[in-house]
Amino acid sequence: TPRNPHSIDRYTGGSSSGPAAIVASGLCPAAIGTDGG
Repeated sequence: TPRNPHSIDRYTGGSSSGPAAIVASGLCPAAIGTDGG
């Protein structure tokens, strides 16, 4: 589970937590998240 880049003692949540963490950390300018369920 990806950690929150702004608070490493917390975890990101939801189906697109990985892309959200990468964008929030500044490693990538944008990401695509989908909800297939």
